[in-house]
Amino acid sequence: MAAFEDTFTEASDTLLTAHTPDVGTAWTLQSGSNTNLSVRALNDTLVSTSTSRTLVTSDDLGDADCYVEAELSTLTTQGGRYVALRVQDSMNFIGWILAGTGGGGMRLVKVVAGATTNLMTMQGVAGRVYRIEAEGSTIRFYEDTIQQGSDITEAEFQTETGQGIVAFNTASTTDFISTYNADVLGTTGITVTPSTINSASVSNNPAITFNSVVNLTPNAIDSLSVANNPSIQFGSVLNISPATIGSASVSNDPMLSFSAVLNITPQAIDSVSASNDPAILFNSVLNLTPSVIDSLSVSNDPVIEFKSVINVLPQTIDSLSVSKNP
Repeated sequence: MAAFEDTFTEASDTLLTAHTPDVGTAWTLQSGSNTNLSVRALNDTLVSTSTSRTLVTSDDLGDADCYVEAELSTLTTQGGRYVALRVQDSMNFIGWILAGTGGGGMRLVKVVAGATTNLMTMQGVAGRVYRIEAEGSTIRFYEDTIQQGSDITEAEFQTETGQGIVAFNTASTTDFISTYNADVLGTTGITVTPSTINSASVSNNPAITFNSVVNLTPNAIDSLSVANNPSIQFGSVLNISPATIGSASVSNDPMLSFSAVLNITPQAIDSVSASNDPAILFNSVLNLTPSVIDSLSVSNDPVIEFKSVINVLPQTIDSLSVSKNP
């Protein structure tokens, strides 16, 4: 999710400055006429409606290293409408503009004191998302996440933190863009929900570290695939229910370490498969009933250590399989 997002959804035509974005605070008029830019309810798009040179900005991100992107809704010969970043004012910014329907109609430009310099030209395509990234003196331009051309070195506006829409020289009500997003580059502080961790594939043995600050629910840990023997460490700060440990697949002999601080009930240990000879250590702090020990498969000669504190009845020992010399 970006810091500022808008899909221009309205029940009736609304001025952009009166419209509330999907994510973020507001669109703010910086110069010109607030009647120049409107949200058209028919197609949920942004349109310009007058020739007054107008700048409306999204929330200032406070960082010049940022991106702005928008989906082009319609190919048109009507120019004068920019999606811009590093905006100083309506006469100074870096932006993209659809200046026509031909091969050079889509342009990445620098505007300084109202004079426009083309940084890149290409064919615009309706329905595609065009994105500008600014990082230090480097400018990048993307079409549907694919970088166009090479990095561009540009020294102008490296301290400007504004983004928004600049419109002028057109009274057309032709649809312009249908989405708009803006955010800083390299954001930190990712929130990882249990469902996110749950859906991560751990096949082919990637190393996955669960930080202690992450609250993992039992079902999230339970559903993690441990095929191909990845090493999974359950920290002592996690509250792992018996059902979680019981349902973990231990095929391909992964090493599972049950910390002594975990409350593991007999049925959880009972359901652990000991095939393929994993080493299973029952700590003396665990209360194992005879029926639990009795039901453990000892085929393929796994090493099972019974602590002296465990009360093993004769009939329990009698029923243990001693095939293959365990």
